[in-house]
Amino acid sequence: MSILDFIFNSKKKKGKEHLRNLMNMAMADGILDDSEYDFLKNIASKYEIPVNEVDKLKIEIAKQSGYNVEKSLNRFDQIYDLVKMMMADNHIDKREMQMCKVFAKKIGFAVQHVDEIVDSVIQNITIGNSVEETRKRLAYLIKD
Repeated sequence: MSILDFIFNSKKKKGKEHLRNLMNMAMADGILDDSEYDFLKNIASKYEIPVNEVDKLKIEIAKQSGYNVEKSLNRFDQIYDLVKMMMADNHIDKREMQMCKVFAKKIGFAVQHVDEIVDSVIQNITIGNSVEETRKRLAYLIKD
């Protein structure tokens, strides 16, 4: 295995864990609608994960529950994508919100800031701010 193969496989593995978490979020309300599925495919392409692997993951997730924290991915990017997934169907289910906040704690955000972080990300996405603009606005809360 070359060093490039190792790097590519490592990136893909981290991407699959992130995708798994997003899939868990999408299925928290028991439904994976088209907008959520499209968002998952978009994230999968970012990590060069083929659509058929997204479909396999859906079947796998339906059989189990829980999420794996991928510590080497940026914490803010993970929570931003989770919130975006939560909002993909234009409805925030209370189970999705609860899962998102639990996940935020698991990836290391300060417990006392989790509600504010999640609510602020929702607000920033709602008004159309980019991930970078949102990151800047929340810098005081998300120190890595």
